[in-house]
Amino acid sequence: MRLHKRNNSFYMITLPAVVNHSNATQVREDGLKALRGHTTAEEIIIDASNLKEFDSSIFALLVAWKRVTSNLVVKAAPEKVKVLSRVYGVMDLFKFRDA
Repeated sequence: MRLHKRNNSFYMITLPAVVNHSNATQVREDGLKALRGHTTAEEIIIDASNLKEFDSSIFALLVAWKRVTSNLVVKAAPEKVKVLSRVYGVMDLFKFRDA
């Protein structure tokens, strides 16, 4: 996983198609590694447009990333991610943006 610089003010991490209990730890660690040194960017955008299959562990990795940067924006998240974030009470932790 890499942090792609999109312009001078933001960086983007693209989530894989599947994030579940079997790979969430690796995805979380890869994201934390990518975030090192870039946590003060104006925005860190998490591109969730590829995300097709996930479980609640998606929130564990997003919370871990949020702990290292307050500028986290989740872009193009599946509607189910937004609904579950409300159910789990973490909706206010994240900024969701449509494509």
